[in-house]
Amino acid sequence: MGKTKVTLSVDDVLLRESKAYLAEKNLTVSGTLEKALSEMAVSSVVEKVATNLGEKLGYIGYDQVPRRRPKGRDATKIIREARGERTNAISRQ
Repeated sequence: MGKTKVTLSVDDVLLRESKAYLAEKNLTVSGTLEKALSEMAVSSVVEKVATNLGEKLGYIGYDQVPRRRPKGRDATKIIREARGERTNAISRQ
């Protein structure tokens, strides 16, 4: 994947302060901007997938997790069974 030079117009004070901040963190303006653009592109894909699945993106509270959890396998039961199998395997050694 190649790189393309981009010309931007940014407030001079903002750019100077941003460069100083990024330099302290050993980062570059180009790298930081590329990462931000990449995150926007990924977010766009996630939003499209959610829309296609009929889901809304957002945060839910802890109390809402059990209500929103898909029906099916019981994770607690599966973990207990796995622990039991591990305990039996160890005790046979």
